[in-house]
Parts: sequence; structure tokens; C-alpha cells
Amino acid sequence: KKQRKVLDLLKFAKRGQVRSQLWVVKVIGQLYADKAVADAAADAQGQGRSGIAEFIMKWHMNRYGLRHMATEALSDLLASTCHYAAAGSRPAYWFAHFCNIAAAIPRSQQQQQQQEEKEDDQDGDLLPGQQPDLAPPPAAEGDPQQ
Repeated sequence: KKQRKVLDLLKFAKRGQVRSQLWVVKVIGQLYADKAVADAAADAQGQGRSGIAEFIMKWHMNRYGLRHMATEALSDLLASTCHYAAAGSRPAYWFAHFCNIAAAIPRSQQQQQQQEEKEDDQDGDLLPGQQPDLAPPPAAEGDPQQ
């Protein structure tokens, strides 16, 4: 049997150049529209749908014709997607997640620090295997709330 090669889009995302946000959003929209048409055609023929990574590569090959041009455009799209996802673009953020390249989205130093602080706060001063005490602190003597 011929094994299907899983495309690793992360390698493309790391070597592309960032293009305009408008270009990225338009390409993502066109990809979604063309993927919906391809899925509908596959369903009508009783065939399985292609994965998003495979579809994106074939889409670029059909659009650009030459492998090196398709690879360059795909790299630019994915690098730009990660760049704009980090800047807060929702279409770019969700596209990165659908393509499984969210790990390539650069995080700002502030975001990394906030994540580390959040993880530190969750750890607390517990020993391994110890459960947190969620009961409220005991009331002090003479406290009117007793």
C-alpha cells in the first residue's frame, strides 16, 4: 500500500516572509471557499475529504504551477499567518490552529512572562501529591461573623 505522507506545515511557516495582512486574509478566505467546494465534490462522489494541509499544498501547486513558486507562496502565507495571529488577527489565529501550526505563532515576551506567572500561581506552595485546601480560613476570636 502507498503510505500517505503527512505534510508538516511548520517547516514552511518558519522560512517565509511576512506579506500584508490584507493579502493573508484574502488568501485564507479563498482557501476556505475552495476547500468547501472540494469537500462538496468529494462528498458527492463518495470519496474521502483531503486534510487541510494536503489541500493547501495542492491549492498552491494549482495556483502557481511551479513547485518552487508554490512552496515560496505557501511559506509566505504561513509565516504571515503566524505573524498576524500573534498581533491579534482572528482569521490568522484560527487558520493557524486549523493548519496545526499554532506552535509557530511567536509570543511576545510579556505573554510568555504572564503565562509563567499564571503557571507559578497555580503551583502554589504544595508538595507533590498534596491537594489544595479550599476551605475558608478560620474566623478570628471575637469576630462578629461567627
